[in-house]
Amino acid sequence: MPSRRVRLWRSESRPVEIDGQEVLLPVSADTPGRGLTGQIGPLIEAIAGCDGPVIDLCGWEGGLARAIQAARPDLGGACANFTLPAIRTAIENLGDTNWTVVPGFGAPSDRYGGYQTAVLRAPHWLGNRAVAALIRNAATALRPGGQLWLAGERKRGIETFRRLAGEAFGGAETVLKKRHVRVVRVVRVRGDTVPETPEQATYRVALGDREFVLAGHPAVFSDGRIDPATQLLAETLPEVAGRQLDFGCGSGVVTVGLVRRSPAARTTAIDANLAAVTTTRRTLRLSEIDGVEVGGSYFAEELPDRSFDLVACYPPFHVGGGVNHAVGKRMLAA
Repeated sequence: MPSRRVRLWRSESRPVEIDGQEVLLPVSADTPGRGLTGQIGPLIEAIAGCDGPVIDLCGWEGGLARAIQAARPDLGGACANFTLPAIRTAIENLGDTNWTVVPGFGAPSDRYGGYQTAVLRAPHWLGNRAVAALIRNAATALRPGGQLWLAGERKRGIETFRRLAGEAFGGAETVLKKRHVRVVRVVRVRGDTVPETPEQATYRVALGDREFVLAGHPAVFSDGRIDPATQLLAETLPEVAGRQLDFGCGSGVVTVGLVRRSPAARTTAIDANLAAVTTTRRTLRLSEIDGVEVGGSYFAEELPDRSFDLVACYPPFHVGGGVNHAVGKRMLAA
């Protein structure tokens, strides 16, 4: 079959109001922050007198960090992202600022206790457990007396998120209401120790008549269980003798199915979600499966010269809270 070159990375522009002016920011169709731009203005207003260093715990396209830079160029900070498309757009938008883009889910562990201010546009579509995990991450990222500013929408869980923030920090208050957006402020209680980050959960699940240990992460699809479509895919894989790829490995369910069905094959697992990459590695380690190459990849461009005898793929059909089949189509093209 002749090879085809498909343009997998394509940025577009989205208008965002920054410092009272409408600015076009580069984005991509698979950057879920597009639904959170309305929270930038209220957050900037709420944190006007904050101190640095600052971390945006889930920065998506970098729009909030860019707005903070425009309003307070003296601050600087870190923009954390756990998906490769979000990391790329944030790098593009923050390249001429004094902000750094940090890969990962929340603050990196070597920077715990290093920030005075944390900001978060709550990713409601990930569910309460993911937002709660980011709030707990803020508690470990902040210095004693540091503040978390959390924004969300009135009909999309902000009251629940305020309660979760209060449980994590010992109290939370709504400090700004603007139309449907609410901004909540919480303060890390002064003390000498950094709060411990809880271990990610593990679950016993089964493919066919064989159980294995599945690692969990709240930012990974179908956390804590095997959804029916993934189960069907993993249990109907054919046996191969050469190379096989799990394209979008998630928590590692299909990777386990590939290895069990074809133990002699060389197996690779990739995902654009860095939390998924870490979770798949944990699943394989907990299930005592060795020899699988696991890595982060955006549409497999890191594998340009490899061919596979089998590619297993359950393409996503959501970007943030909306349905979008473009990403799945590009996965199939890749």
